[in-house]
Amino acid sequence: TASITVSTTATTERTGMRRNKARSAAGRIAATLSISIILSLTACAVPAAPAALESETATETAAPAEAVAQEGTAEADTALPEGQDAVALSEEEVEAMLDQVIAFRGDEANAELAAERLKKALEEDPSVTAWLLIPDTATDLPLYATDTPEDVLYYSTHGMAGAEAEYGSAYFDPGNTADFTDPNTILHGSAGGNGEGAEKAPFYSLLAFGDTEYFDEHPYIYICTPTDVLEYAVFITYEDAAEDLLLTYNCYDYGDYARMVSNLFKRRDMQMSIREDLRETVDQAWCVITLEAESENENTRYVMAVLTGDAKLSKASAGALSSPAP
Repeated sequence: TASITVSTTATTERTGMRRNKARSAAGRIAATLSISIILSLTACAVPAAPAALESETATETAAPAEAVAQEGTAEADTALPEGQDAVALSEEEVEAMLDQVIAFRGDEANAELAAERLKKALEEDPSVTAWLLIPDTATDLPLYATDTPEDVLYYSTHGMAGAEAEYGSAYFDPGNTADFTDPNTILHGSAGGNGEGAEKAPFYSLLAFGDTEYFDEHPYIYICTPTDVLEYAVFITYEDAAEDLLLTYNCYDYGDYARMVSNLFKRRDMQMSIREDLRETVDQAWCVITLEAESENENTRYVMAVLTGDAKLSKASAGALSSPAP
């Protein structure tokens, strides 16, 4: 009972702290990106670049995921200078611009598969928040949002549509928003430990990332929400004692985010793999996810990935995912 009380207090405290920081960070991002958004809109009136340059251009000019998520907030602060006309965009041009927020580096077929999975899952269980897919692995499953310690306890013992499940589901840390706009979104799931049927645990297959060859063969993670399909490149995996990363590093402060990244790339042990070539991407993106494969009485396997692609779903698809059939 004592341990649950402590956990409840800590969770409530850090949830409020992070969300307050998220709101202040959103305002800061909106202000600093005002000019960038105006320039991006103006660029849409220019004739399209040659096809060979489109992917490169999309990557170089892509805004961080936090900025995309705060687009609505930023618009209020992006009034054009007096005497300058707004750029007129057709509906098709607007949709095309949104579809190319950040160009994918991996196979787009995996993004489409994640979207199909989410649509089907929502028909069975409307409480599903997103779908997580690591191609060619058993990590192909729903994600659930949590706000309280009670939510965490529930999803630790329940699966799709509220069915009891020994190893539970994969779920968001209650300190995160569930739209992947936080600088570091933590996803929890049981790794199953050494118990019977451990392979049924949601994050059991993440333990295989400890093998260097497996790490190299599974470079991307795809996540579908009701509005976006997101691509993340895995840049590090390691094993360590359980740690509340959101308390250790206040990643809403870029200085603290940079400190976390620096410490990660300095790690050296036999249980880790890392992609040094992604260091600059991680520094610049300011948007990562951390999958924590948790085992009772054992260390946690961490798999971290950086945002490398973001495609907006079409209006029809987004509407279908936001309004699942009863």
